[in-house]
Amino acid sequence: MIPIKSNLTKESCSPVSSNCVIWQGPNLPCIGLCTGDSVSDVIYRVAEELCDIKDSFGFTDVDLTCLLTMCSTVPEPQKTLSNILNLIINKLCCLNDIVALINTTPPPEINVTLAKCFNVTNAQGVPLTVLPHSQYTYLIGVKLCEIYDIVNTHTTQITTLQGQVATLIGTPPPTIPQVTPDCILVPGVPTNIDVVVNELERQFCLLTAATGPNTEITRVLSRQCANLNSQNGLSTGLPLVSTPGWVTTPLHLAHSLQNLWLVACDLRAAVKLIQDNCCKITCSDITVNFEVAYFYSKDSNGRPVVTLTLYFGVDGVNIPSTFYDCDQTNGNKLTISDQSGHSLPRYIKINDPIGQMGILNGTPQEIADGTDLQFINPPFVYGEDLTITADICLTDGTTTCIKCLNITVPFVPSDDCCVITATGRVTIVYKICS
Repeated sequence: MIPIKSNLTKESCSPVSSNCVIWQGPNLPCIGLCTGDSVSDVIYRVAEELCDIKDSFGFTDVDLTCLLTMCSTVPEPQKTLSNILNLIINKLCCLNDIVALINTTPPPEINVTLAKCFNVTNAQGVPLTVLPHSQYTYLIGVKLCEIYDIVNTHTTQITTLQGQVATLIGTPPPTIPQVTPDCILVPGVPTNIDVVVNELERQFCLLTAATGPNTEITRVLSRQCANLNSQNGLSTGLPLVSTPGWVTTPLHLAHSLQNLWLVACDLRAAVKLIQDNCCKITCSDITVNFEVAYFYSKDSNGRPVVTLTLYFGVDGVNIPSTFYDCDQTNGNKLTISDQSGHSLPRYIKINDPIGQMGILNGTPQEIADGTDLQFINPPFVYGEDLTITADICLTDGTTTCIKCLNITVPFVPSDDCCVITATGRVTIVYKICS
């Protein structure tokens, strides 16, 4: 400490440095202070010890939760040594009171909620849902004894059953009876009845899958034409009920099928009568025709290309559905030739079903209406018209008809001075020869 002048300096005192004042007291080993040390050292050492004591008595981080809530909840006091010691003393006193209470007075018995299986009632017959623990424990013991008796009874029964099973295991298995099937499995060979029953079930399932359920079969019976019994046959003119085998009131599928066959045979006989006596198709009723569009051009290599576009769906074509190609494999030969006698063969086939024309060119293939046939570098002379000829042979198995085709197709070059300005498809129609 250095003496300084200040407004607090008393006028009667002369300033003296604390370094010049000597401690004349005894040695103080606990703080490392000796006689003869300056007052500055004494004050410094005392201040150090005081700071250490202050730090050791810092209670900020002490948790007082247990002391505050053990007996009664109190607000947390300032964490001083005095307050903490008072809380500990109060805690000890509270615990002492609790221990004394436990040693003198038994605690009240705990009530337990009853399980539903007990079904306990009071003297008035009112169901109870709660009992003291001792009574509940007694009920559990009684119930356990009941279960014990039941288990003993079942154990005896199980032992008896085990003996019976052991006896059965030692007994030879029973002989399965056999039956001899007539139409399933191996007819005439005796077979175990369980195998036969399984096969019968399988066959029955297949049968119902093929015929439909009973409800569907019954519905089929109701589909017979109304008033069919009062109708006359188309081939005989006599009432259908007079037909041998006719069932007036069908009761099952066999009856319905029997009537159906009789009606089908009657219809067939009537149609046969029409075919034999009326409207018989002749060759004059058959007409074959198609349209052709002819174009001549050159490909990217400069080779000539002849394109014929055939249109089959034209007016005046009549091919009855019963007629087909005489040669079912190749169809009919179609010859395309120019005026100089050069020709190329192609084949036309009227496929089954009749009415759709196609082209066979090497391998059979159907060509739709308006398909192009192209001939690259053909032998035809440039500038000459083409002629398409063919003898179309058609038959229904009884009548055979040959129809002659002779169609002239005018030459149409790609650079022809004639310009077609139509917006749609342009075709040239040619008639067949008579």
